[in-house]
Amino acid sequence: MDTEEFNIGIEALIAIDALCCFHLADRVEEPAPGYGGEDAKERREAEELLEIVRQTSQRLRELGVPDETIRECCGPGDSSRPERIHVTGWYRILLPDRDNVEIKMRPLAKTLFLLFLRHPEGITFKALSDYRKELYEIYCTVSGRTDLEAMSKSLERLMDPCDNAVNINRTRVAEALGRYFQRSRLGQYVIAGQAGEPKNIALDRSYVTWDDTPTAQIQ
Repeated sequence: MDTEEFNIGIEALIAIDALCCFHLADRVEEPAPGYGGEDAKERREAEELLEIVRQTSQRLRELGVPDETIRECCGPGDSSRPERIHVTGWYRILLPDRDNVEIKMRPLAKTLFLLFLRHPEGITFKALSDYRKELYEIYCTVSGRTDLEAMSKSLERLMDPCDNAVNINRTRVAEALGRYFQRSRLGQYVIAGQAGEPKNIALDRSYVTWDDTPTAQIQ
């Protein structure tokens, strides 16, 4: 299920619950024990609605919807506030605000994402070869490949300004992130920038933490 279908499913559930709430409110006639005053009926209705929200939230969790998404749908909140990212020593990308859910990407796309995450100042695609050592070090760790010649060919294509590999992997980064972030947040995590200008990831780096990384030995 892609992000758009996922969001539509949530919105549909909320719409159904809202309809149920509308009919339920029409049936409320007597105040609940303990309530009093002229607004007792409204308090009873509020209590009924809260119970529906609790039940709906529980069902959404059973369906695999993250708590963060449920909170966004149930209140105004600041849906543009970034989520934290933590990168482990072996380049696993985790979301601490979601019990360390791991963001999965293809190795070459992940290598590109991590390079740009390291460099908030931005990098032009034509200058990727200036970061050759970093790219090799990251790719050696995340790929798990032992065929150095094949690895070298993949990275050389990524750094070649005449090859479209970098744009393909940039798109793969965005597609992977789209499985974890709603549209209101996604723009802060993707590699973006005008043609010919430095590309970067807009995320405030105060939301990013790194473990020490065992450095791969690149000859």
